[in-house]
Amino acid sequence: MGTSDLAERALYQGLIKLAAAYVHVVRGNPIGLMRNLSGARAYLETSEREGPGFAIAAGIDLPALLLAVDERLASAPTIAEALARAPMVLLDLVPPAPPIR
Repeated sequence: MGTSDLAERALYQGLIKLAAAYVHVVRGNPIGLMRNLSGARAYLETSEREGPGFAIAAGIDLPALLLAVDERLASAPTIAEALARAPMVLLDLVPPAPPIR
């Protein structure tokens, strides 16, 4: 995070927020999912706008990643409803984590 390159910093922050969103899914927190997905999208969009070459050099297809985030944001209300009915693990490979409250 110590870089002065806005595109690089925004890319890393976006990836961190994206990972955090999935932690919230596993923990059954739909509000955390939405907030982190939205934040991730904003950072990733900033990175794409400020310097798309950095993501390309890092081997990341940022336009495809943004589309995938948009798809998750569109389906997030459905995920939130499912979590409200019965908390469950939505990622097959990740064991359930204890809730933090």
